[in-house]
Amino acid sequence: MQFVIHCHDRPDGGARRAPLRDAHRDYLKDHKDIIVACGPLLDDDGVKTIGSVLILDVADKAEAEAFRADEPFNRARVYEWTIERWRFGHV
Repeated sequence: MQFVIHCHDRPDGGARRAPLRDAHRDYLKDHKDIIVACGPLLDDDGVKTIGSVLILDVADKAEAEAFRADEPFNRARVYEWTIERWRFGHV
């Protein structure tokens, strides 16, 4: 099953994000086997990071939620998160 994790910064998310960037990247590398795609959301000028999107391929929603629960940005409350089941569409 695929799930989209959609993240938007909390008001102080940028300040919380900076010191955890390396831990976040290491966490993603450690879970590369379940990550289909991921990347930052940017403001309209393409300069400031305002969130992130991850697409996971996991057994069920519980596994997607477990991934999110241990993610360093989640533990630091950088983002507001949603997790939705997703199906790849036609291109």
